[in-house]
Amino acid sequence: MLLRGQRQFETRNWSWSYRGSILLYTSSTNVRSVCQGYGYDPKEYPHQMIVAKAVLTDVRVLTKKEIALAFRQLNPGISNMEVSDYIRYGIMEDRIFPADLGFFFAELTRIKPAEVDYPRGAINMFWLRGSAAKTFLK
Repeated sequence: MLLRGQRQFETRNWSWSYRGSILLYTSSTNVRSVCQGYGYDPKEYPHQMIVAKAVLTDVRVLTKKEIALAFRQLNPGISNMEVSDYIRYGIMEDRIFPADLGFFFAELTRIKPAEVDYPRGAINMFWLRGSAAKTFLK
């Protein structure tokens, strides 16, 4: 969604002090309800690959307005009342919830997808060492 201009930031529940050039990779799975809501066919998109480069400019606690935006983006078709209730009370069933921290990017650029060996598990940060990183960041 970042690469298609449908999101301005990513949400996470952990912080990171690093600011600078990064590579973005796709996870091994998709959240089906989000894909369906935006009309994505998950089979069309590469999994477990580096797909973009960017500059991480900020990581910070989201404002209420940003949380509402993220909540809408993660739950297509949600009503304004549901968003308001979530912002006010913080609980709702059968919805995907944004995390508290926003990762903000500049110079987001799609690159030719390339396989990379990264740690399995939840999406996280990891260091790509040596010439591989330089190749992608050119």
